[in-house]
Amino acid sequence: MRKALRASLSLLAVAAPLRPASHAQAPTDAASTHTPHWRCIRWFESRDNYRNHSNEPFTGAYQIANYVWHATLQLPGQAWQFPKHVQNHAALALWHYDLRTWGDPWHAWETAPLCGL
Repeated sequence: MRKALRASLSLLAVAAPLRPASHAQAPTDAASTHTPHWRCIRWFESRDNYRNHSNEPFTGAYQIANYVWHATLQLPGQAWQFPKHVQNHAALALWHYDLRTWGDPWHAWETAPLCGL
């Protein structure tokens, strides 16, 4: 009985690796706004409110300035007028722009130090 149990456990160990091959890596700040750093930025910028426009010219969840929204991201209107997925994509585009331009991907967000960035 013990031999059979040991053999079954051995087969399970081989058949079921500790980490399934299909398990995706955690998202990075460069590729997704669904990370702790981005959540922190959204919280300090707008209390995670994508419709925030009480601090114009900074609007939306990431409080992106209207001139940045127009000139750098080449989008019409204001950030708060767009759905979450557009604002998230715009924040990532701005993150990459700031990394290339300033060498600091969090350059646009004054609240970054509050998030340990």
